[in-house]
Amino acid sequence: MNKKNKNLKIIIVLLLYVIGSYFYNDYYMPRDLSKIYLKDLEPKEFNLTSKDYVEDFLYAYGVLRDNYPYFEINKQVHGVDWLANKDQYADYISRSLNDNDFFDRMNRILGEINNGHTNMLTRDFVIDVYTIYYTSPKNSWRHNLSKVLEKENVRRRYNLNNESLKAYVNRYYSKEEPESNLQTNNNLKIRSIIDNELAYIGIKSFANTNINFDRDLIKEALIDFQDYSNLIIDIRGNGGGNTDYWMYLLLQNIVAEPYHVMNYDFMKNGSVNKLVINKGHYNSNVSKFLESSSFDQETKNILKDFDFYCSGTLPVYPADDSINYQGKIYLLVDERVYSSAEAFASFCKESGLATLVGTRTGGDGIGFDPLIFDLPNTGYAIRYSANMGVTESGSINERDQTTPDIEVEYAGREVNLPFREQKTIRAVMEDAGLEF
Repeated sequence: MNKKNKNLKIIIVLLLYVIGSYFYNDYYMPRDLSKIYLKDLEPKEFNLTSKDYVEDFLYAYGVLRDNYPYFEINKQVHGVDWLANKDQYADYISRSLNDNDFFDRMNRILGEINNGHTNMLTRDFVIDVYTIYYTSPKNSWRHNLSKVLEKENVRRRYNLNNESLKAYVNRYYSKEEPESNLQTNNNLKIRSIIDNELAYIGIKSFANTNINFDRDLIKEALIDFQDYSNLIIDIRGNGGGNTDYWMYLLLQNIVAEPYHVMNYDFMKNGSVNKLVINKGHYNSNVSKFLESSSFDQETKNILKDFDFYCSGTLPVYPADDSINYQGKIYLLVDERVYSSAEAFASFCKESGLATLVGTRTGGDGIGFDPLIFDLPNTGYAIRYSANMGVTESGSINERDQTTPDIEVEYAGREVNLPFREQKTIRAVMEDAGLEF
């Protein structure tokens, strides 16, 4: 081989490597938030009629009928047969006075599903979730959800454009010191209740935007509390947000050893659900799984109508700089603990990582993000819970929620009282053998 041909082959190999690396990174790696660019849209009025509103309701009804998992739970727990109310709901929607009235009426109808993850989306929520899903790798189903929000009708409805995205990024992803944003102080309450004996970290929300602001304060607090005998983590009133908050910002920096739980997801074979089913490791032989499971018969009767299931282990490993906490952890909960906060409560209960104190939680925390679809006429977007999450022991999280180890009546009502006046704090102290 002459030198010229050899050099040409080297150039070709290097070129293929560069091209391959580019496509690999583009497909499998997170995307850069600063590179979002949306084309300008021509101004266009909606000018919708009663017929348009009814068509959008019927479209939403069909999507939920084929994809939503909790209709039977709603019947059992709340006595609402949502699917049977189709004509009543359609008539109610037909009387919408304008787009805003339609939005409100749809939200009331969706409210009868009695699931906090199933509702119409507001503009702030759309911008927030779009930035999260856009930056997901292209091979992720979450990135595909961003394409739903990029539809022209949806963008017009929510004023989703480069200017609104830039303002959002500057507000929540700037490199300013966390102390410059009041949300930091408002989200966390960090106290030493009894020196060296009882520490307290209260977290109001696991919202994605709080992760950036809370990171340093959480880490500093954990270092200060690492030799305390008891640590309280208070999530009463926490409606959830991003699971990364409690998994990576909190637990990984606390634990001294790995913890894990096994959960199950059950899904219907709806067209929107396929976005996840086609990307995951789902099995279609639900009946065979249920035959071999130890779930009680009532649970099996609910799950038998699902088309797919999968199982997965949720692990938490100590970070390299974890405080390797050796004391006892107490998690304070109430009925408003929901979504990713519920996932945290369920994880702590199932793994034995913490002792739960308070009242029964709100549920719907096992699984993944709600899915999103858009309405063809109005351009509004709706989210819904797509999977039925079940613990290893067969507890349906949306139905059963998480029961605390130490029950304290009305635990959530006293969260703003002084520690000495909170029965929940006193219950922790009694269990830990402490006194004020």
